[in-house]
Amino acid sequence: MRIVSTFLSLMFLMFIFAEFVLGAEVSINAQLISPNQNSVITRHPQIIIKYPSDVTPIISFDSLRFIVNNVDYTNYMRIDLNTPEAVLFFYSSKPLNLGVNKIVVRGKLINDDTFENVFTINVNPRLSKEVAYYLDLLNKTSSNVKKSTYYYNLGVYYEKNGYMLDAIGYYNEAYKADNTNKEAKEAYERLISLFPNKALKLLNITLDVSLINVNVLSSNNIYIFRCIVENYRDRKLEFNLNNFLISTRNSYYQPIKNPYEYLRNLVKKNILTIDDFAISNYLLSKDVYYFEYPDIFVVDSYQQLKVDLMFHFSEKPKNLLFQFFKPLEVNGRKKELPVYFKLPFTL
Repeated sequence: MRIVSTFLSLMFLMFIFAEFVLGAEVSINAQLISPNQNSVITRHPQIIIKYPSDVTPIISFDSLRFIVNNVDYTNYMRIDLNTPEAVLFFYSSKPLNLGVNKIVVRGKLINDDTFENVFTINVNPRLSKEVAYYLDLLNKTSSNVKKSTYYYNLGVYYEKNGYMLDAIGYYNEAYKADNTNKEAKEAYERLISLFPNKALKLLNITLDVSLINVNVLSSNNIYIFRCIVENYRDRKLEFNLNNFLISTRNSYYQPIKNPYEYLRNLVKKNILTIDDFAISNYLLSKDVYYFEYPDIFVVDSYQQLKVDLMFHFSEKPKNLLFQFFKPLEVNGRKKELPVYFKLPFTL
């Protein structure tokens, strides 16, 4: 009996120790605001999750992890703390799976207790009779010309209903099925230029770029681009700020190396008003920006890296081309590839 009692005492002490050191998992309320229904026809829904004001002060927001179907998409998540309620936004260019998708938010409280919120979103394009009609036609034909027409019609449908990323995907499929389909090509180029978030994959490297509009900065022709570089190669990827470039109709621009210092210098030169500077600092502090740039960015194999880049244009351009030159290791020496990412934006 004494041995059993001692064993139980040790187990109890170990439980108390684990609770004290590791923290307990607690229940924290969260609400899925968007989509506002369980089933959607789009594979690119905007996901919005809200935490009420009574729990927001006790959440450690640096600890949050955003998991979609067991894949960590934290780098694609944005947090808005402009109101007493904390709001999480996720709108990635990567499509959700057809069927049920599991969305998990994990995090810690300021006392190190952990919490987890789980949501499900069901993607079912066939809820739309028009989409189901064209999908059935696609399954019945082997003609690339007909497939191109059906894909294009799906793109038109999704664009009319405000699902631009789905529309871009279908326009692209239409053009790939039949490269003489000029309407599909023009529609694809028109939409991808207008859309503030887009991604491109080349040579097992994916570049995802989002235009972040901070009104007080954009009114002074200053724009921020959030870049996520994913490395699907078997070796690490290295680059620096010089690998990024924006071209407009008349000029070329490189990222600002010290964004906060640059804004302060604009005030000293009377290019930026003190009020705009104060407002911009306040707005920038409401989100986590990655303006700390090492000499070399390193993305290990099958990993990703997020970096925010600020550009100041001499005048507001209507159209610009965001470019990323991919470094390549050849015989131990790095050189620039002649092929590079080119993503168009319309401001």
